Formats: sequence, structure tokens, C-alpha cells
Amino acid sequence: MSDHPSKPSLNLLHRGIAYENNLARDAAFELYHAAVAADSVNPEALDRIGQMLVERKHYRLARTCFGRAINFVPDERSFWLHLTDCLRLEHEYEKAHKALAQCKANDPEFYVTSALLRYDIGDYTNAIDYCEMALVLSPTFVKPKWLRGLARLALRDYKLGFADYEARIDMTLRHFRNFPIPRWNGQDLTGKKLWVIAEQGLGDTIMFSRFISSINIDGGIVFDVHHELIALMKESFSVEVRPLGSPIPPVDYFVPLASLPSILEIENVGCSAYGYLASNGYPGRPESHPATKLNVGLCWASGLGYERHHHKSCRLEEFLSFVDVPGVQAFSLQVGPAKDDLAEAHADMLITDLEPIITDMHDTASLILQLDLVITVDTAVAHLAGALGVPCWILVPFVPDWRWGRDSDKTPWYPTARLFRQTNPGDWTDAIKQATMALKELVSRR
Repeated sequence: MSDHPSKPSLNLLHRGIAYENNLARDAAFELYHAAVAADSVNPEALDRIGQMLVERKHYRLARTCFGRAINFVPDERSFWLHLTDCLRLEHEYEKAHKALAQCKANDPEFYVTSALLRYDIGDYTNAIDYCEMALVLSPTFVKPKWLRGLARLALRDYKLGFADYEARIDMTLRHFRNFPIPRWNGQDLTGKKLWVIAEQGLGDTIMFSRFISSINIDGGIVFDVHHELIALMKESFSVEVRPLGSPIPPVDYFVPLASLPSILEIENVGCSAYGYLASNGYPGRPESHPATKLNVGLCWASGLGYERHHHKSCRLEEFLSFVDVPGVQAFSLQVGPAKDDLAEAHADMLITDLEPIITDMHDTASLILQLDLVITVDTAVAHLAGALGVPCWILVPFVPDWRWGRDSDKTPWYPTARLFRQTNPGDWTDAIKQATMALKELVSRR
């Protein structure tokens, strides 16, 4: 067997790279497969297949591809880095550290991979140090600046963190660089009109919308949001609210929503315990049994579009321990495919399904305001309850989003929220147990 790929295999590999460079990733994936089928000794094709499998969250198969590529070229540092990242995403941190040690390289990618590993285990200070090592070697490298921002935000260093967070524009939002109108970077807005554009998910938009009220402007604001948020934002803020994708309005400046805290130099992200969103319409009223002491809304799964959906979500069966607490009347706030879990688990006789009367987040907000407590995973419902000032218990995964930090059960973002954290990756046992005990205690005081 030759130590080098055959010519037909190399041709297929190079065609695949050309397709991948032109964003035809599915076609590239098939060509890489064909390259390996033509000649199994094609380590670069194996590595590229592995990277695409990681994107598709097929980590175990990706690990095999990286391992085979390494067997052919043991000294190729990029293969070891890709294996390290795959193991990190599987929460195999000890194995990831061992793989990283094989890289024998001190370059920007090595330091970024090291930073990601430190970040995932909550060692934000060392993650920042590794990011800065990468930036010393490559000052224009965007990823370490972005990751340093997340680590700083997790440590509640909001001024420096949000400054670094602007790197996300060059990571995934480069279209904002080509707008035909000027971007607002803090210029005087006297007599001017500003276009604020939501750029991330529903929860992020709810969280960052608090900064709309901090903009000093007299010419008016146009706020483009997801269609699910239009009615809620119209009622909550004195601005013109439109759906994302609307034509460019007659304005003087635009700004991505999550850039507001950096531009406004926000150092205190907190809000009133009464919240900052409003909803006065009632799509329906949850009906409680006479023995009910606590009306509790439940949401056990995050949106499928989120990269780490499976890390953030629970199984409905795990949430049934809350339903078992005497005096609790449970209501499902779950929408999307996970709502079907109720019928599949025959839990619809125990939990009242509110999804049929929910058409948007305004309806969800109106229902939440009628509840005593919301228990949810890290999803838009958590942000909505917190922004409404309703008591909310949030189940947070082992690798939390930066906004939840690492250790505390409190968050400055939402004074009425309480955090219950995984103690082991993928295992909700302790978090559910602690939340259930807290729920029993709360009911006993009613």
C-alpha cells in the first residue's frame, strides 16, 4: 500500500476543496467520501470529513476520521487540533488535553484551542491568557478576540468584554460591514433617526433589548426583530417595530442590537426586579385546581436552531419530578417539536398544554405573567420570564453561556432568576434534584 494518495483520490480531494471554498459543502462532503473510497490513504480527505462531521454533531464518527488521518501523518498538528476540538465538544476534557499535548506547536490556533478548553471548564482567567498569546502572534486574528470577550463577559467585566464582543461582526455577521448607510458608533443623535437590528436568537434579542431605553435620541428608533417578538416589543418600547428583512428605512445610522452595550459603555447590565417588558393582552387564562398552591410554567427544550441545543435541553421525563410536588399545578410553555413530548409521554393528563393558545412571544408573556414561577432550560422563555420580572428558575448546562457565569445561582441580568447548574456534562440529575427540593420548600411556605 502506498503512503500517498493515488492521483484519482487527490483529484477528488481537490475538487472537494474547490466546492467547499465556494460554500457547496454537501457536494464537497460527497467528494471527500469519494476520495477516501478511491484510496483510503488520504489523510487530508479524512480530516476534512471529520471537520464536517463535527459540524453535524456526529462526534464519535468524526473522532474515528481524525484518528485515521493521524495514523497516516502523526506529526500533522492540524489533525491533532481538530481531534482536540472534537473531544472538547464531547466533554472528554482529559482526552482533549492529551491530544492537544501532541500538537507540539505554539501558534495562534494552538493557543485558541487551549483557550476553548479552559473556557469550557470555567477557567476564564487562563482562557483570556491563551487568547492574548494568540493575539500577540496574530493581532488581526478575530477568533481569540471574540473568545476573550466571552470569557471577560462571563467574569462580568462588561466594559472590556463587550468591546471584544464586537469581534462577532467579523466572525459571523460580515454583511453589516457592507451596509449602504453609516453605522452608529456613538455619534450625537440629536435630530437623527437610528435603525436597530436584532442579529441573534429570540432570547438574545429579549436580553439586549433592555438597552434600547438607554439610547439618547430625539429623532426616533426603528427596531427590526423576529416576527415572534413584534407585538411584545411594540408594547414594551416607544419605537417603530418591524419584522427582520424589511426594506432599509429612511434613517441616519444603523446599529446591530448586541453592539449597544459596547457603544453605550455599559458597566451595569442589571434591570429592575419589575422587569422591562410589558404585555397586557391575555390569550387565555390558565385554570388551576382548588388545591393548587403554585402555578408553575415548564419549558424543557431549547430551540433546535441553537448550536448546542442538545446540551441545553432536558427530557420531559426529567421535568416530571416538578409535577409530582403536591400543590403544584404545571403548565407547558413549550413550543416547537418538543411540545409533542407531552402526548408521547402521556404527560398531557398531568401538565396543561398552553401551546394551542400561543401564537407569538406576546402571548407567552401574557401567560407567564399569570404564573407564580417558571422553570425552564436556557432558552427564550428564561429571558422572557426574567425580562417580565417573574420568578424564574433556569437549568444551566455544564458549559454555560457566558451570561450565566460559572458558579453563582444568581445573575445580574435578571434579579428574579435563580440558576440550577449541571455538575457533570450532560447529566441533569443534581440540578433537577436541587430544583425539586427548592420547589417543595417554596410550596410549603405558601
